[in-house]
Amino acid sequence: MSDATACSCACHSADPGSPGCPDCFEHHETDRATDPAQVPEHDQAIEDAPSERERLAPIDELRAMPRPQKLILAGKADRATRVLLMRDVDPQVLYYLCKNPRITLDEILEITKLATLNGSVADLIATTSQWIASEQVRLNLVQNPKTPTPTALKLLGGLNIKHLQVMAKSWQIKPQIKQAALKLVLERGK
Repeated sequence: MSDATACSCACHSADPGSPGCPDCFEHHETDRATDPAQVPEHDQAIEDAPSERERLAPIDELRAMPRPQKLILAGKADRATRVLLMRDVDPQVLYYLCKNPRITLDEILEITKLATLNGSVADLIATTSQWIASEQVRLNLVQNPKTPTPTALKLLGGLNIKHLQVMAKSWQIKPQIKQAALKLVLERGK
């Protein structure tokens, strides 16, 4: 020990290499805590270990993030973060995610299938021309029970006759949409 000679305890006078008495040991521990050169390697490794926040998985970091910060992140997130944000239960996060200029059609297709979709997100997607040009987006919105009925009825006319026939027979579709799909099938069948 380098600081054993600095201690004036009787235990160190007899044997300078001994750890000493409990009082002496505490004295040396406090010296090591204040002097980084005296910290043993295993203690230094504990200090250099990543903090609790750094060890969290990205999904856990997003869950721990405050709501306003999530909303800001959703508007400018990269693809990997957008995929994680799609799982968030807050409908506003989905709304801001749809407003992200880098979001792709594939991501919008995934959003239209979500059970957490709400009316404002469905309306935003339905009024964005680049997304609504895809028949699969229209189909997903019409089939999603969370899409407002007026929005789904507007999109129904742009669907393929085969999709309309399936919807006219389906029990999983809202009655108003099912009836409108049947009406369109009969009109187009003439």
